[in-house]
Amino acid sequence: MKAKIVCLLLLSPFCLKAQIKKFTIKGIVADTAGARYAYVTSLIRRTALSSDQYFQGARIINGKFEISGTVDLKGKPNQYGMVIIHRRANISKKEIESKFEHFVWPARNSADYKEIVLENMVLSIPSVTQVKKAKVIEGGAFTAIDDAYRNAYADGMKGLVAVMRAHPDDLASLNMVSNNADGFSYRDTIKTYWGTPATLFNLLSERLKNSKAGKALKLRIDNDSKL
Repeated sequence: MKAKIVCLLLLSPFCLKAQIKKFTIKGIVADTAGARYAYVTSLIRRTALSSDQYFQGARIINGKFEISGTVDLKGKPNQYGMVIIHRRANISKKEIESKFEHFVWPARNSADYKEIVLENMVLSIPSVTQVKKAKVIEGGAFTAIDDAYRNAYADGMKGLVAVMRAHPDDLASLNMVSNNADGFSYRDTIKTYWGTPATLFNLLSERLKNSKAGKALKLRIDNDSKL
């Protein structure tokens, strides 16, 4: 029994270490007017301000910046964050948290930030007023897939099925089906370009379908279809 306890204690640091993710985010800003400083933070509204693990800034020099860090995933597959480009070089973590909590910043439809997954990537950023339009030009596989889904939504979801077919085994695809199921009922008579949540669910890989989250989503879809 004592031997088992010792083994568990020895393994614990390795288990904890496995939760730590390293990342480097590089940015290239085309129009540098007003673009003096870049910030990367996991303090974003989509995670209900619960991810206060990371905040860091860096000067933009000759239109370029680089920020490296680590984040504790705490059992999550990924950690979402955001890139902010600003003229101010003294924005603090406390200030950003306060503005998020009071819904002062970022304002709805504001374009001065880019939602990302904290991972290795290079971003091409048009300007300080068009950060939301930043594109992944290297690395950033998870962020690029999220962008593909956002673009599909912006285009009336015409290309949603195509994105699903291209990424059947990605967690972003499972999340996308879940998001659509939240706002859809089989009692609705509105025709869509992509059919129903069941249509999208069937495009997922067997691994995702049979995951805990996948099974729960299938049950929710099936129950809704009986209404």
